[in-house]
Amino acid sequence: MPLDEDASNVQILCAWCQKVGVKRYSLSMGSELKSFCSEKCFAACRRAYFKRNKVQSLPCHQLDI
Repeated sequence: MPLDEDASNVQILCAWCQKVGVKRYSLSMGSELKSFCSEKCFAACRRAYFKRNKVQSLPCHQLDI
């Protein structure tokens, strides 16, 4: 979710690229709130999170193990 302009100067360590930057997006992942420096990092992490959860929810016989 995009943040308000009031919080636009908050420095964070991006949860995806691990670079220090300005907090632009955040995502609640379970009990953790992850912060991102760009829409690109936010989208990449979100895709990876949902892909991982989709694989974990498949029955064992549908996995290529």
